[in-house]
Amino acid sequence: MLMMTRWGLAEVNTIVPKTGVFELKEGPNKSVFVFVPQEYNPARTYPLIISFSGEDEKPEAHVKAWASMAERSGVIVMAPSFGLRSGNVVTAYDQWVLGLASGLAHQYHIATHKIFLIGRGERAQYAAYLGVNYPEKFSAVALLNGAWNGPYEKMMTFQKSPRKQIPFYVALKGLDPSIKNEIEQRAVELQKKGYMISLEEVIPEENLGSNDFQKKMYDWLNEKSDIWQDVVQTSKKGWKEKVKLAIEDNIKIEA
Repeated sequence: MLMMTRWGLAEVNTIVPKTGVFELKEGPNKSVFVFVPQEYNPARTYPLIISFSGEDEKPEAHVKAWASMAERSGVIVMAPSFGLRSGNVVTAYDQWVLGLASGLAHQYHIATHKIFLIGRGERAQYAAYLGVNYPEKFSAVALLNGAWNGPYEKMMTFQKSPRKQIPFYVALKGLDPSIKNEIEQRAVELQKKGYMISLEEVIPEENLGSNDFQKKMYDWLNEKSDIWQDVVQTSKKGWKEKVKLAIEDNIKIEA
């Protein structure tokens, strides 16, 4: 077991990074399970998935369910314990989750432009909250049987700049029609605002926790994060060009 400091930095052997499934523990109610591919090579970078397990699944079992796909795809997976009650978003908890990712990045070579959030049910709504409010920390979000609608929505600050509108993949299966309709309406609203969103109704036979579905979801996140990064770079370039032109205009006026 690896112990966590207040800010989520692990006391680990930095010479021989730990691989496989292991636990980082900060206290009786805060822990996180991590999977690192057995073939981890510090000479390359690795995407990071931060996945919140469903209400009926422990983080350890959850991260183990990711292990097969993550090993094949070369992905590090983190499953934090969920310590929030419905509607009670505490900034300290947000910072704990962000600190976990930062701490892991100090020990492993994580690609900062490939950090994905995944949540299911009520925890999907929290993942949506994190993605909306901290777009500079993540690359794309997958929401399973839950989305932006719910108790955390009032705390979300939807972004206007394309540079802050990270992509969202939303998979719905067997939801009450009224809830499904609310999610669909909000998805349309956000698409009109500029968000890149894929809304998929999953067939009954498809298992949201299967390796095949995990791989499909990961491929979408990986692909769309690349597209979004191009948007970010274009947006930054456009902003710099505007500043340059403004400076040139001022020089001309002053001359």
